[in-house]
Amino acid sequence: MKSFVKLTSLLATCFSLCAFAQGNAGAENHPQWGMLEQYCFECHNFEDWAGEVAFDLMTPASLGEEPAVWERAVRK
Repeated sequence: MKSFVKLTSLLATCFSLCAFAQGNAGAENHPQWGMLEQYCFECHNFEDWAGEVAFDLMTPASLGEEPAVWERAVRK
């Protein structure tokens, strides 16, 4: 059950970050970005490139530039 809650929270974060990026592309700080740092950066980073994705190289402002990455993340 805890993994379901984490997954649901992660999906909500991805959706809210994508919506945020579309409306506020210039802003760098988003309250949900910390969740990505906590749960995703360990594997999806510049050194490991798990799934050929490095979230630590992205910013909330750059989300709109890579919609395929976020669609794939949400589907996973």
